[in-house]
Amino acid sequence: MNALKKYLPLIGTILLAGCGSPLSFESGQPVPPPSPTPLVRLPAVGQEWSYIQRDMFQGQEIGVLLERVNSVGAYVVIGRTMTSTLPKQSLLSDIALGHTTRESGQLANEVQGPWGEVLADPSWGKVLEFNPGIPLWPSNLGNPQPQTFNVRYSIPGGFASNLRWSSRMKVFGWEKIAVPAGQFIALHYENQIVYTSPNFSKTDCERRENLWFVPSVGRWVAKETSGSCMQPEQTNDPNLQASYRWELSSWK
Repeated sequence: MNALKKYLPLIGTILLAGCGSPLSFESGQPVPPPSPTPLVRLPAVGQEWSYIQRDMFQGQEIGVLLERVNSVGAYVVIGRTMTSTLPKQSLLSDIALGHTTRESGQLANEVQGPWGEVLADPSWGKVLEFNPGIPLWPSNLGNPQPQTFNVRYSIPGGFASNLRWSSRMKVFGWEKIAVPAGQFIALHYENQIVYTSPNFSKTDCERRENLWFVPSVGRWVAKETSGSCMQPEQTNDPNLQASYRWELSSWK
C-alpha cells in the first residue's frame, strides 16, 4: 500500500503551526480510449510547459516550474527554471522537515534520447543518470500494458554510481482531468519504483509517481510523487519522504 495514502490522515497532526492542510490525491473521470489513438507531439525548440508545484503534506504552493525544449537532435535537452512563491521563512521550515524545496533560479537540464526516453532526470532533487534510459510513457498508447524496467543509475560528481533502480509502469486507463491549463483526455499510469538510496543509512526505499500524460501536449499535465524509506534495524512504520503535485498551468 502506498505509504503516503496509508498515513495521510495522520499527517495533519504533525505539521508545523501555520501550515496548510494536506492535499487529497488527484482523480480523473474514466473515459473510453480515444479513437484513433493520438500521436505523441514531436519535440521542437521553444516548446514550453509551465507547472504549479505544491507540497502535498502542507497543502502549500511552492512555486512555478517552467520547462523548455532547448535543443533537439541525438538528444532532446529540456531546460528548467523554478520561480518560488514561498516566503523565505516557509522555505527554511520546509528544509528543516527534510523536504527538497528548490528556491528560485535555473535548475539542471533534463536529457532524453530518443524522445520519450529519459537519460538524465533532475526532478529527484539530484540529477539521476540512467543506464539504459527509462521510457517516460507507455510504448503502446493504443494498448498500454504493464512494463518493468530494471536499470542502474548514477549521480554525477562521484556522489554515487551504478545503483539499482527498478520501475514498474502500471496503466490505469484514459481519464478526463482538469488542471489550471484546461481540461484534457489523458492516459493515467503509475510508476512504482524500488531503488538503492545513495544514502546507505536508508533501506527499502520506494517511490511512486502518478502521471496523466496527454500525447498532443507531449508531456504529462499532472503528476504526483510520494515515497518512503526505512532505517537499519527499524521495525516500525517507514519514514515518509517528501510528496509533491505538479499541475500544468500553460503550454505552447
